[in-house]
Amino acid sequence: MSAADRIGRIRLGRMGIAAVLALVVATGLLLGCGGDGDEPDPPFADAPTGIVPNPKRIADERPNVIVIVTDDETAAEASPKLMPNTWKLLGKRGVRFSNFVISSPLCCPSRAIHLTGNYGHNNGVLSNEPGYARLRDKGNVLPAWLQAAGYRTSHVGKFLNGYRNFQKRPAAVAPGWDDWYTLISDHYREYNISINGKRVERQKHDDRYSTDELTDAAVSLIEDYSDDPEPFYLHLDQIAPHSDAKSKQPCENTALPRSDDIGSLGSVALPRTPSFNERAIADKPSFIARQPRLSKTAIAEIDNRYHCRIESLQAVDRGVAKIVRTLRQTKQKSRTVILFYSDNGFFLGEHRIAKSKGLPYEESIQVPLFAYLPKSLRQAAAPPVLDDATASIDLAPTILDLANAKPCTGARARGGECRRLDGRSLLPLLDGRGDWPSDRTILLELSQRNGLAGGSVACDYHGIRTADGQVFFTYTRIPTRDGERCRPASEIEHYDLNRDPYELHDLAADGRLSAPERQMAATARRLQDCSGIAGREPPLSGRPFCE
Repeated sequence: MSAADRIGRIRLGRMGIAAVLALVVATGLLLGCGGDGDEPDPPFADAPTGIVPNPKRIADERPNVIVIVTDDETAAEASPKLMPNTWKLLGKRGVRFSNFVISSPLCCPSRAIHLTGNYGHNNGVLSNEPGYARLRDKGNVLPAWLQAAGYRTSHVGKFLNGYRNFQKRPAAVAPGWDDWYTLISDHYREYNISINGKRVERQKHDDRYSTDELTDAAVSLIEDYSDDPEPFYLHLDQIAPHSDAKSKQPCENTALPRSDDIGSLGSVALPRTPSFNERAIADKPSFIARQPRLSKTAIAEIDNRYHCRIESLQAVDRGVAKIVRTLRQTKQKSRTVILFYSDNGFFLGEHRIAKSKGLPYEESIQVPLFAYLPKSLRQAAAPPVLDDATASIDLAPTILDLANAKPCTGARARGGECRRLDGRSLLPLLDGRGDWPSDRTILLELSQRNGLAGGSVACDYHGIRTADGQVFFTYTRIPTRDGERCRPASEIEHYDLNRDPYELHDLAADGRLSAPERQMAATARRLQDCSGIAGREPPLSGRPFCE
């Protein structure tokens, strides 16, 4: 039996993924990086409707699903120049969403939304601290629903903030995951990983780079699953381009690229949008309006931070190519859906904010979303770019739709006790049907009751982003002058993105709300307590629908 055959038959439950990786490295089978070629998915003779399985597999025609998530990547950073493999393999050959937002744009709230399909006010997580401890019904989450539907599930990379502190054993496997290759410390080098519940340390002398190791783990899982009859769900959470407190010069306290990527994109300039070092901000909320203009030194630091960030994404981009190539080699590409997005955006000098996230401005809430859907799943050709109003609450419903699964575990499914999803499946957009509400309103919310955390200058707010380009939000708590605490407030912002895409002119700056603004304020208050979608779930007493 060849080494490749042995790897294909290793079961992670018996040997552990570390053994798989060791064998892969020892036999020189890890693939190089680069493009994926232009050849189409291979045709199948006499293909029935739906997905045609690999001949090695039995007739479970549901697709595999791979989700790749970056950390703090902006929409502009997922460009063809900066991430050519991702753009070509997932963006150009799939669908790009140009109007996709994160409802609660911080790491932990964003990941909790993905796990539950719920807005933060329903899943309990509206801040990075304490994070996971606030997640309601921790076992009733997406991977557990997929397990109940017959999927093999695997998590690789970063998990929800606060998870390791919540557990008695930081390496413990979270509910719903068959295979667990999860970071215990979120660093690019010198980090710890839980491999199916066993803590493994990566020391400085190991010369390991976490982005590459996480990609290799994902590749090994795909190879391991390729001969199984069950479809699989693989969730890969990369760190890049998040800051790392252990990172040293030239990328001190910011994203750390792989050694051979440092300086590789030095000629790429940070885009100077009209909101960069914004000249007139007196119309902004008080905690923004008091920000000074960025100095030359601050701008130089932002430029350096930008280069470290985009250079750290090069390993992620090569990893996307490696994953797609592995899918092709294992004959899984024609039955695998791939979603790529970022957990939230990031400020790089816009509105005079040198380094932050979490605020409901476009730089923070709008992120890339690429979706590759095999031809066998499409009813028609979807447009290459979709500008429909979509949000992170839609991802779990989409994956459940693909898997023909319910949002509950086995026992609860039989008893009818499921989570009420606040989003809707993207499949009608992805498969070419184009059936989507044209008047959709998305809730934006955050509540950092334990104080500022996660690199954010946002405290508490709620607001809406409408399909026709209106963004309206109310701050109920804002940072104190020292930036260490939050205090009560009532400050409002309103922007028309059609006329003012960079949010330079606050239409509510005078404090006198127009009739449309009063209506938007009422909608935002109503959605703060919303649950489910009308026509899909029965109404809850005293609670409005989210749509």
